Amino acid sequence: MLIDQALARAAGGPATGRLLNNKAFGLEQAGDSAAAVAVLREALPLVDAQGEERHRFSVRFNLAVNLLALDRVAEAAVLVPAVRGLALAQRLEFDLLRVNWLEGRLAAGEGRRNEAIAQIAEAADRFAERNMPYDAALAALDLAALLLEAGRAAEAEARVAHAMPIFLAWGIDREALASLRLFLDALKQQRATAALARAAAVAWRHFGGVPPRKRMR
Repeated sequence: MLIDQALARAAGGPATGRLLNNKAFGLEQAGDSAAAVAVLREALPLVDAQGEERHRFSVRFNLAVNLLALDRVAEAAVLVPAVRGLALAQRLEFDLLRVNWLEGRLAAGEGRRNEAIAQIAEAADRFAERNMPYDAALAALDLAALLLEAGRAAEAEARVAHAMPIFLAWGIDREALASLRLFLDALKQQRATAALARAAAVAWRHFGGVPPRKRMR
């Protein structure tokens, strides 16, 4: 892998933490959140030693995302306040929006479904307004899963249908768009499940192009 070659050249130098963060992102996209967590744990003390706030935020944010993907909710909960604090310190609007989404994911993991629905719905709306289609798609699919679990299938269908024109206008990868279309069809046929929504989210992470979170590196 090119990233491993770059890590070998970095030889533990200043770029190592950032490169490990990039490697973890690739593992996450490939569906290996457990490996991503291990790499991010390795990156954490390195980026802290460098003191670059942007990288400190990115590693912690990505670590929390992958922990939640593994249902390691208690570990993610420890990280989230620090993630928000770093986002506030940098005053970067897009990062704060992603933290809102992350906090909604955490609320869902902790069983606070109504709070999670409200937070993720707001995040999905803000992502769409700010032309962040990758994030908007993930939030819409997270929201659909929660709405389906709550027996609110019509709302889930409306949410995904509302998001489709945004993705079409943005020129999203064909395979990523296909995963969204298949899920929307399942909603219309009243055979969609929360598990199917989460499977569509996995496909979106894999095929959804270059997301804004990757550009944090």
